[in-house]
This record gives sequence, C-alpha cells and structure tokens, in this order.
Amino acid sequence: MVMRNHYHNHWFPERPFKGSGYRCIRINGQMDPLVAAAGASCGLDAVFLRSLFPSELTLWVDPHEVSYRIGENGSVCVLLDERARPEPAKKDRMRSAYGNFGGWAPEPVSACAFS
Repeated sequence: MVMRNHYHNHWFPERPFKGSGYRCIRINGQMDPLVAAAGASCGLDAVFLRSLFPSELTLWVDPHEVSYRIGENGSVCVLLDERARPEPAKKDRMRSAYGNFGGWAPEPVSACAFS
C-alpha cells in the first residue's frame, strides 16, 4: 500500500516512461526511503530488510514493466514484462488473486546475464 500511495499521481499506463524518475528505487549504501517505509509497514526490522538487498541496486517500476540493475555498471535486466505474458483464462485470473499466476512466473534472476 505504501508504494501504491506513493505512485498514485505518477502512474501513466498510456505513457509508461512519464514519471519514471519519480518511480525509480535506488539503494546505494543507504536504503531507499520508500522501501524502508514498505518494510516497516510489514513489520520488518530495518537491519534485516537492508540485508536482503545488494549494496547497490536500481529498480525501475513502470506500468507494464519492472527492471533492475545491480551495481553502476551492471546490465539492466527485466524482472517483469506484462506485455510478454499471455492473458490468463477467467478461471486462472480468479486463482491469481490467491498466488497462482495462471501458470506464469517471471524469469529467475539467474536467467539474466550480468556484465
């Protein structure tokens, strides 16, 4: 809910790159305030939350796509591309609310080539 509220006036599905700078999450020695707030709202300890992330991470959260880069010189990898996934049948859409994503899952991180 923290991220949803933060992005409320900065989400433009018809123009996905509009507002992308505002939606960029950056961890570079310090935890991004938005991630810290989301973790706190879930009851996660700040030190534990920080331990879950690499020391340097950039995450772009855009309509239809989420991508990331580890380190300043790492490759940009797509974590989620909604345009590439098949439209689930109605029965599968109902299941997706409970964690079954209609047989679809994002590519594992290991499928991404880092430079």
